Amino acid sequence: MLENFGKANAKTLSRIEQIDENIEQMAGGTDSVTAVGGMASKIQAAKIAVRSGIPLVIASGKKTMSWHRVVAGEDEGTLFVPQPTPPPGPQTLDRFFSPSQRRGIRR
Repeated sequence: MLENFGKANAKTLSRIEQIDENIEQMAGGTDSVTAVGGMASKIQAAKIAVRSGIPLVIASGKKTMSWHRVVAGEDEGTLFVPQPTPPPGPQTLDRFFSPSQRRGIRR
């Protein structure tokens, strides 16, 4: 994830401990006709992963071998640190989906 995206002083955030309002505001959609959702959709996926206790890395798909560096634990992309997982229960869906999204989900 880039701080100051599109500016001369842009830099990669290598580690995000908590996805807060500042992180969400940095993430934008996309203007590309071949992409869907942009960084905003990646942040939503990261929220689901870290709330489930799963670490997630967002890295460039254009760099050769970047996923190899991620798996090797090298500083590549942005690591979203997992949060302690709450006990499973009926509220699980409530943490990830809005009320309008939950209407179509059977429990």
